[in-house]
Amino acid sequence: MPLKRVAVPLLDEVSATGTANTVTVRSGRLLGENTDVDGMHKALLDAGVTRAESACVFGACATATTALAVLHALGCGQAAVIARKITHTGELVQAAERIGVNARIRPWAETARHLQASLVVSALPPGTTDPLAPLWPTARNTLLDVVYRPWPTPFAEAARRDGSTVIGGLPMLVHQAARPVELQPGRTPAPLPEMHPPPSTPCAISGRRRPGGAAAYASRPSVCSPPAPTPDSKSPNRQKMPSTVISACTRTV
Repeated sequence: MPLKRVAVPLLDEVSATGTANTVTVRSGRLLGENTDVDGMHKALLDAGVTRAESACVFGACATATTALAVLHALGCGQAAVIARKITHTGELVQAAERIGVNARIRPWAETARHLQASLVVSALPPGTTDPLAPLWPTARNTLLDVVYRPWPTPFAEAARRDGSTVIGGLPMLVHQAARPVELQPGRTPAPLPEMHPPPSTPCAISGRRRPGGAAAYASRPSVCSPPAPTPDSKSPNRQKMPSTVISACTRTV
């Protein structure tokens, strides 16, 4: 969701990420929360990732800041951040200091040196990491790629072929959408069984789901495919939210 940082000056309180995609009113105060943190963290937990010894994050946007907050929760105190434009990393570095993670900003040209990290997070738009697919190492580590349409990305497919655990953007999307349902209407827990895609969703190989959780679309080494992409006339790189997530949120709210 765009404008996560633009909304912050309008709020009375915001999380350490310095971003917000959900606003609630408490005692007349506007409180901002970035539910992507909850979404990404739970997507990793669903895939069995509970710690990260080392990490590499692609991107310097709000979603990359989300990744740093999740790394902190996983016990990782530093991460290499691969940025296409190093001059655009100021807000991310400030957020990293608030979160308590040492973000080491590295240029795009150093990508291959950092793909050996135990956890790699791509917070980049569809198509951006496609040229990096041939560089994926045989490290059998974990890749979380926030893209969910089209899926799998060439980057994710390269990681899968080399035996890595691959997590797509869809489980993160479902979990981050569940959190506002709990925060705003006050429905706890959120109706996750209604929000995740049905069992008929086609998978490239196989997927696994944790009881009571969203579809984890990750295994070792399988990758699952969401439904075919829907064209977006406004932006070729913008991902459209699956209708199962939209309809569940609409019914709940």
